[in-house]
Amino acid sequence: MKICKKCKQIKPLDDFVKNKSSVDGKHYYCYKCNRLIFKQKYKAHPRRIKDTSNLLNLTESDKAYMAGYFDGEGCIVIAEEKDKNGGIISYRLQLNVGSRDVTSIKWIHEKFGGRIHKNKIKGKDHYMFYWVANSLEGGEILSSFEKYLKLKKERAGYVKEFLSLGRGYHVEKKKIKIIISNLNRRKT
Repeated sequence: MKICKKCKQIKPLDDFVKNKSSVDGKHYYCYKCNRLIFKQKYKAHPRRIKDTSNLLNLTESDKAYMAGYFDGEGCIVIAEEKDKNGGIISYRLQLNVGSRDVTSIKWIHEKFGGRIHKNKIKGKDHYMFYWVANSLEGGEILSSFEKYLKLKKERAGYVKEFLSLGRGYHVEKKKIKIIISNLNRRKT
């Protein structure tokens, strides 16, 4: 049992986030309070919230084109992240599309938002361009063209399930591990 520093309630150790730097291996805030603190910090820094209003102006052909492109070249990742002490774990959704054709990547960025990354191909004079969208922004973008997906429709369903669990440190790790396992399962 441990007392949460925020709500001052005595709770079982399972109700606390892991923290390797702490003597008992647990954070001093319970999951619930940690979530509230996270939400307050997120609201205090609105610059971190991505503007997805451009998704309202997409035509059906834009959505269908993106779905086809994403079915062929896109990737859905749920990444596990640890803090600098290796203790607190959070999970982050990432959508990405890679291509040597910068024109198509710029089109995706212009229409759907996100970011563009450029990597030099090892031993060649060519570059690979990547469009990337993270977390809630990625979820909203995926939802905008999900109905047109063919090959990755089932994986998009796992993304919805992941986002419904919430964000940050409080999420149920067992459920996320199952979702990640389903995302990584290869079809035969």
